[in-house]
Amino acid sequence: MKIYVSGAYSADAEEIVLDNVHKAIDVGIELFKMGHIPFIPHLTHWVEKRAIRTAQGSIPYEKWLEYDSMWLDMCDAIFVIGRSSGADQEILHAVERKMWVYTSLIQVPYHGELETTEELKNAEQCKHRLTTIVSTGFGSVTKCVNCGGILV
Repeated sequence: MKIYVSGAYSADAEEIVLDNVHKAIDVGIELFKMGHIPFIPHLTHWVEKRAIRTAQGSIPYEKWLEYDSMWLDMCDAIFVIGRSSGADQEILHAVERKMWVYTSLIQVPYHGELETTEELKNAEQCKHRLTTIVSTGFGSVTKCVNCGGILV
């Protein structure tokens, strides 16, 4: 499934912007490992930085929203990692298009990570040794280091 990763990007401090980018990338990696094709609009952070650095100038915010909207139209679902004015517009657009809206990795169906009955049986019987992957406004996302299961 093609899944658009939506969440806050802009912030007053560059450190918070980078944290938002990293959160989106981390979720995208997990979606990829689950067998999906994530689109992570936060990666355009690097395009914007390059445009500024090479004196091509900043790309207007409205252009980024337009760009993101075109990619969202090509996706099957949206994964929301946090709220912002831009993310709220993306969520509204996804709902209008009757797309799947996910707010937790546990909601997203697996396509490839746990394929065999034996792997599923091991995941069900696991004592779960957890490590935090991402902390979002919706809570922490953790992964079991034993069975690979995603838990919220």
